[in-house]
Amino acid sequence: MQGLPAVTLPGLYICRRLSQQGYAKFQFWTYDPVTQLYLASSGDLWGHSYYNQWWWLGVGPFDGSNDVFPDLSDAALPDSDPDAEREEEDAETPPEDERR
Repeated sequence: MQGLPAVTLPGLYICRRLSQQGYAKFQFWTYDPVTQLYLASSGDLWGHSYYNQWWWLGVGPFDGSNDVFPDLSDAALPDSDPDAEREEEDAETPPEDERR
């Protein structure tokens, strides 16, 4: 048919879901350029994110993503050792006779 414009309709879904997820690993290394040696490294720091959006009967999107990274205490981190932290605090506190 000549002269009629093409009509494009958007997809009509009863239920639709878009989903993605990703992981990342980070390490921090200290390097001495004079001796060209690696001095120390951090433990593995892992991150995870996900993205979910749903449409029901053409209504949406309903978001189920973790847009904000949750706050973690030091005890929840994988490389944290609470006993070693306590020993460091005890070493900084002088004994009773040295306080006077």
